[in-house]
Amino acid sequence: MSFVELSKDLLSIPKVDYLCSDKLNQDPLEEFFSLVRGAGGANSNPTAKEFGHIHLNLIVAGSNSVASTRGNCHNHKRTIQLDDTPLPKRKKKRTQLFSL
Repeated sequence: MSFVELSKDLLSIPKVDYLCSDKLNQDPLEEFFSLVRGAGGANSNPTAKEFGHIHLNLIVAGSNSVASTRGNCHNHKRTIQLDDTPLPKRKKKRTQLFSL
């Protein structure tokens, strides 16, 4: 399905007034494969086993992985907002050891 067809279909849905086309791209996928290529060193054609090892290493490295500075992808910064609000404590179950 082309982007034009997809946008026509989505905009025909009631209460859909606009379409943010920036969110409908493959940049995150291209960034991932850029990381895989970069982690593979000179090997730009990894085997399935090598790809699995590289993928696992990227999962472990998390956001410490650095994507290529060259390429045709927008640099989308993904941020996670954290706070130090304590989680609610569970109520302790009282068990009666002896019945009267």
